[in-house]
Amino acid sequence: ALAHGTAFDIEVELLSAKGQPFWARVIWDCTVRDGKTIRLNGAFQDVTDHKRQQERLRAANAELRKAFEQRDQAERRFMDIASVSLDWFWESDVDERFTYISDSYERATGGDASLFIGKTRHELRKASHVPNNADWDWLDEKVAAREPFEEFVYRNLGTGGKESWVRISGAPFYDSNGTFAGYRGVGSNVTVLYAQIKQAKAASAAKSEFLANMSHEIR
Repeated sequence: ALAHGTAFDIEVELLSAKGQPFWARVIWDCTVRDGKTIRLNGAFQDVTDHKRQQERLRAANAELRKAFEQRDQAERRFMDIASVSLDWFWESDVDERFTYISDSYERATGGDASLFIGKTRHELRKASHVPNNADWDWLDEKVAAREPFEEFVYRNLGTGGKESWVRISGAPFYDSNGTFAGYRGVGSNVTVLYAQIKQAKAASAAKSEFLANMSHEIR
């Protein structure tokens, strides 16, 4: 700057007269005549608070980026699991209307997941014309009380009319203000398990009837 009369505006860390570090903005200009610097004009501005604020802002941004990365990783993890699972994930809003059904619902049941969106379970049951086969009043009471529920099993008819048995579990979730926002949960196709249980009950009943008949014949 002295050799060429170059102006500058920089921030530099200095020491005060008491030996305390501080940040200063140094603004400098040179008066040049006949190619020589004949006068130096400048100012120092204490920008320590500004630098500290910048550091806090950088730290906050770093934390925010880290939080977003963790959120994205969690979402990718969730989607990876959902993409290969035969269970499905669902979400409903404060009015009990479905806002999300994972694609695995279609793999698990053969049904069309898009038909759920914007509808309540009551509306879907009414539209399917499936006879009452579960304690829906119990489930309605759980939801009305904002309580979690587990292992609720009911008969389901897919969009192709194929019968299946479904097991669902769910829990309420809340927004950042602590206000109820809806339910989230998981569903499973338990048709095979239900058929096995039904078959086992039938076999047990047949065995009991056989033993009763044998006992009668022996007598």
